[in-house]
Amino acid sequence: MNNEIKNKRTYDDEIDLLDLLKYILKRWIIVALCTVLGMVTFGLYTKYMISPVYSSSSLIYVRGSTSSITTLTDIQIGYYLTDDCEVILKSRPVLEKVIKDLDLGITYQQLSSVITVTNDSGRNVLRITAKSHNPNVARDIANLVVKYGVDVIKEINTREPYIIEEAVANPSRVSPSMSRNVVIGGIAGFAISAGFFAILYLINDRISDAETIENKIGIPVIGSIPESASLSYEKKDTRKKKKRFFNKDKEKK
Repeated sequence: MNNEIKNKRTYDDEIDLLDLLKYILKRWIIVALCTVLGMVTFGLYTKYMISPVYSSSSLIYVRGSTSSITTLTDIQIGYYLTDDCEVILKSRPVLEKVIKDLDLGITYQQLSSVITVTNDSGRNVLRITAKSHNPNVARDIANLVVKYGVDVIKEINTREPYIIEEAVANPSRVSPSMSRNVVIGGIAGFAISAGFFAILYLINDRISDAETIENKIGIPVIGSIPESASLSYEKKDTRKKKKRFFNKDKEKK
């Protein structure tokens, strides 16, 4: 018997996940409200507290040093030059000219952090993307980086890269993402509320029913004595009788 109780207590030291889940589900309304509150809070914070970021992109085609691109060799040379062009477009002399023209008031390292040069096609086409809190500034940065970068590339390679597409102002912001932040807020609200009730469940050591007693000590409950409301009623009635008796004695005097 003692071994059974001991084994039962050892088992009870482990968390009953199913019982914990039921405990949280009973309070699903509060959990749902906290989830919605988290979504609304993160949504409002994203809309009114975080400055939106816009981006603009320009495309250039890198060509070889010959006057035509009809041969496979010319295409391959242009392909190998794309890596060098990526470095040139983000070089300090190029970015410092952009900063001076636009009067940005930042260092070239800061400007470099908002400019990306990617080779989307895997061949000779480079995409130059600039980001800013102002869509017009993002457009101007991308176009000026291409302008000054192309001048440097032309001097080195004797062939000016072909500008496929100039950057235009894009009114759609690229960050922060409203939908993503709303989802994060909902997850945070759910996690906080569910975690709060999980802590309450773990620290709760009160015995509320016969099933809890059986789980705690491992002995079945034979019977229980229901609580009677008549006891409190008789006590209250006795007080009334005493009060009446006291009043009668007072009247006699």
